[in-house]
Amino acid sequence: MKFKNPPKESSELIYEAISLFKKNKFKNALSIFDKVLKINPSSVIALSHKAATLYELARFDEALKFCDQVLQKDPQYLHTLFYKGLVLGKMGEHEKAIGFFDKVLQTDRKHVLALYNRGIQLCKISKYEDAVKFFEKTLEVDPENSNAMYEAGRALAKLGKSKESLLWLYEQLRQMKRNQCHIITRG
Repeated sequence: MKFKNPPKESSELIYEAISLFKKNKFKNALSIFDKVLKINPSSVIALSHKAATLYELARFDEALKFCDQVLQKDPQYLHTLFYKGLVLGKMGEHEKAIGFFDKVLQTDRKHVLALYNRGIQLCKISKYEDAVKFFEKTLEVDPENSNAMYEAGRALAKLGKSKESLLWLYEQLRQMKRNQCHIITRG
């Protein structure tokens, strides 16, 4: 006699889907989040991660709808506030995106991705001096963030500050080289 495997609990499925998400297997993750939402349609975790997955699949309109569903249930859900900022930024709504990154930073002043992405959005609206400040704040939290170094250099170049720009870009190259050495020595 052959026994069927019992259905997985929604929490197990969420864990599996998040694991796939972290491995950039977004279509597989999306399929599992859909299964979870059939079991538990009001799961804030599944809804939020589905929004993030849709963002990664560049399905921004759908991602925005799921962000809104989550924020109706929990207006302070940090993960969703952050992803709504990302989605709005991709949709060209830079000022609104900044507002959502600000909401994240009100709860967690050192949220490195919110700091960095706020800087990116400021660059998109040509507020380069403010952007540099946020890239610097990013580096206070994560001193090895070569993306923040690069973006600070680019913003300074837009301000006509060539010398400062080159210093940031040089530091970024040094950081990248250090990271390569660490990777090589760790095998």
